[in-house]
Amino acid sequence: MADISDVESTDRIASEASVAAGYRGTSVHGSPGRAREYDSLKSSPVFSGHLFTDTAPFHLGLGLDFRDEDDFSAEAHLDTKGLLRLDFRKDRFFHNLDHLPYSEADGGRPDAFYPDAPTAPLVPPPATIGPNRRVTYYDDDRGDAYGLRLDMSEAKLKVKCPDYPAHFNLTYWRYEKTGEKQQRFLGENCTTACHLQSRGRKIDRVTEEVKAGLDAHAGYIDMAIEALYRVFHDHEAPLKDYFGAHTRGRTAGKYAHDEDPESRVKEVTIRLNTSPAGGLVGNTSLTIGSRDNRSDTAYVTPTEAEVDYTKATADVTYTPGENWTINLRYRLFDMTSSNTDVIYDTNHATRDVNLEVRDALDLTRSWYEAIVNFRPTKRFTVKGEFRREEVERRETGEPTQHSTPGALTAPIVINPKWELPEKEEITRVKLGFNGRFLDKSALKLNGWVAWQENDKPAYGTSAEERQEAFFSMTYAPSAIWGITATANLVDERNHDHEAEQFDRAFAPNRPVAFDLDREQEQQKFGVGSWLKPAETLMLDANYGYLSTEITQDLLFGAEPHSTNDWRDYTIENESVDYSQKVHTLSAGATWQPLKQLNCRLEGYHIRSKASYDPDFGTETFEYLVGAEILRSKASSSDLHEISEVDIRQNGIKGRVDWQFDDKWSCGFEAAFDDYDDMGSNVFDGSVQSYMASISRSW
Repeated sequence: MADISDVESTDRIASEASVAAGYRGTSVHGSPGRAREYDSLKSSPVFSGHLFTDTAPFHLGLGLDFRDEDDFSAEAHLDTKGLLRLDFRKDRFFHNLDHLPYSEADGGRPDAFYPDAPTAPLVPPPATIGPNRRVTYYDDDRGDAYGLRLDMSEAKLKVKCPDYPAHFNLTYWRYEKTGEKQQRFLGENCTTACHLQSRGRKIDRVTEEVKAGLDAHAGYIDMAIEALYRVFHDHEAPLKDYFGAHTRGRTAGKYAHDEDPESRVKEVTIRLNTSPAGGLVGNTSLTIGSRDNRSDTAYVTPTEAEVDYTKATADVTYTPGENWTINLRYRLFDMTSSNTDVIYDTNHATRDVNLEVRDALDLTRSWYEAIVNFRPTKRFTVKGEFRREEVERRETGEPTQHSTPGALTAPIVINPKWELPEKEEITRVKLGFNGRFLDKSALKLNGWVAWQENDKPAYGTSAEERQEAFFSMTYAPSAIWGITATANLVDERNHDHEAEQFDRAFAPNRPVAFDLDREQEQQKFGVGSWLKPAETLMLDANYGYLSTEITQDLLFGAEPHSTNDWRDYTIENESVDYSQKVHTLSAGATWQPLKQLNCRLEGYHIRSKASYDPDFGTETFEYLVGAEILRSKASSSDLHEISEVDIRQNGIKGRVDWQFDDKWSCGFEAAFDDYDDMGSNVFDGSVQSYMASISRSW
């Protein structure tokens, strides 16, 4: 037997690898995009491979999961024992988009008509003479399928200084969108009939981001500095379409649609934090950055816009003893914006037209928060939170009517201020608890209640008062069965929102205020359970419920007239109801009849209903076109029907895995998903898919 001194030390080598190959087939019926929104819906060979090795000088990991050219993920990892670390990841998936059908297509929208009447100011409205076309629909690309391929790539480098606790970090991130989506637009000249059009729009957009930073440990303080540079490019030019001559002087011709502006972001962040050990821990950060618009439009110039911002954070955690923890937090966001004061519209035949631009909004938002945790026992904690948020806006003011002085080709005069409150204060109080009870913590409870008040809600959907409650429970008395349940209740009210319009019965027009109340109640419940009736069988089931009820005062139109009902183009509809109910049910079973054989079957059912119920009566309006007067009627009778949602979604999936031996295995999977809109068959469809594979591991 050799002496122990004669045995040479060897490096530990641990490596493992696996490879799988197979085929995935898909079959679709109807419109499959909503049945599987994020699926390429392609039949293709599939492949996966994974490698990991841990030798003395480095760790190496490689992975690839490929379903088809539009759906795969790849990753790589290299670590030289902490001195150098490289990480790479790439994900690609496909997003199916809707194609709303227009006329001459299955489920398309029919043209709209209205009764033809003499164009004279007759009272009451004259009898119907014959139908006249009011709205026409046309789709240039009928039957085209729309969707986007989404690519996300990320590469990270981390280098450690050999002789000092410091690191250099470098990250590159890229997000690409390519494909085609539906562009829907309306011709402005609606004197006799409006023309709604649709066509495909090519998408090729790239966002790139580079981050570089240094971090170091200097005794009691950790320091870091990071720089970020991000750019957004749109490689497709805006669509152009033919538009007729405009009464404000624009000539007929082809003009570009709105552009998604290219932009650039630059920022620098400094972070400081103390050692996490000890009873007092703190950290702070400061970020200074800017964002600017880098696009130039073809007919409107200049389009300059820039935002300078500052972000600051500070956190302190104090632990005076094992029963108490106190957290203090501060956040600040300050934004200063600048943009072009006047832009020049060169689309007119005789001269350029100057268009005034409102100054961009400046904003300062800060909040302070205190959190106290009290632990009377190791298994029970009581928590209290207090937060105060302060918002200050600049470039705000009272409503001012937009106007067009003089000739039609004269510049439009706009309100130079934003109609928002200058200051807004939000206060939030939250009390909660969490605990573990019974033997082996078989029962776990967590719950809290919160109250929030806003002294000046900025928007109609903002809450003046908000109450929220949450509760969750997990009960697992044994490894055989268990149950979980959650409940979340939200009640929001806003009786402080006011909208102003201008009464055209007076010269100058007088402001008219409308009080628009809003109330919202939301309930979310969920329950899940699992049962293991036998050593080889596991059952699970889950149910979720979401309910949203909104009652809100709404305005239709924007031009009130207090002395002529036919020219009062504002309808105030009080207490309009919106209701949404969603039920989600899923169940599954896992069965292992043999040690080498594993079977899984699962399914789901989703039912979603929503309704919107405005209830204003029929109103008759007059429209002046030159020296002629046209009359038309409007009511809420069709709004409920066209906005109602009643959807069923069902799916089932089964899989069998068989392990031949320690190295070889195979699997088969089948899935079916179905989408059914009870009110329309436009987007109804189903998808079936099958996948078989064989794998080998080392």
